[in-house]
Amino acid sequence: MKSIFCIPAILVFGCNNPSPQKDSNIRLDTLVVRNTTVRDANLNVDKSKFYTSQDTIVISTLENDTLKYSKREFNAIVDNFPALYSEYPESPDVTFYGNKTYADLVDTLGNNDHISFNSEFGQDIYYELYAYFLKQKNGESQYATRRNKLIRIYKDIDDIFDRLNYGGTYYGHQYSRIEGYAEYDIYCYSRRADFFDKTYDISNQRKLYIASIRQLIIDEVKVDTNINGEKEKAARKKKLFAIVTDIEKEITDNFYLKMAQGFQYEHY
Repeated sequence: MKSIFCIPAILVFGCNNPSPQKDSNIRLDTLVVRNTTVRDANLNVDKSKFYTSQDTIVISTLENDTLKYSKREFNAIVDNFPALYSEYPESPDVTFYGNKTYADLVDTLGNNDHISFNSEFGQDIYYELYAYFLKQKNGESQYATRRNKLIRIYKDIDDIFDRLNYGGTYYGHQYSRIEGYAEYDIYCYSRRADFFDKTYDISNQRKLYIASIRQLIIDEVKVDTNINGEKEKAARKKKLFAIVTDIEKEITDNFYLKMAQGFQYEHY
């Protein structure tokens, strides 16, 4: 069970000084604006409708993991990070890098509090909270099937590249952020379904995309110096091809195809 309020490096209540920042791995062409609000589109949003009245709120995330907050903790997040529930949502990357990621507070007793998402783990939680709020806007039940299928596709893509590179923290963090990426794509679909719902057959486009992933696996395994012998290479390809087959089965319309392509090319 995750809680950024009980991990000092991520989110601490009762600290007198901000915790040190940890730089994230970001693309060189991304403009990073940390700790400064650069968008004011959320100022007129009614925050009160996002407050919780429960003593404890538990938010389910991927793989039955959870975020757990007291009422005070959760409502403090609502008060200080309105970009998480913007009236006009932007992608989770733009939302995170374009808005403040920490807040210094003073409670009713005059004690200093500090909320921070300025670490890789903190960023993971930020994306999970982003997904939680945006899911309410999109409608949890209305797009449940489409959302779950999209998440499975994104997890499989992440899994392939994780295995090809023998792991690494990047893929674990991406895995945690997938719900945020998927929820934003569901939001885009909810606003422009007509753009994605093509009437033509996508079979040939899907075959080309799937073939490109398989070819990538073939090429990567061929030069993999961690594997000795053709038998081991064949076994490795077989396992990775099985994941590709799962992706192929999930891509049943143009929306899934375009989202899979975009997610892979942007992040891997």
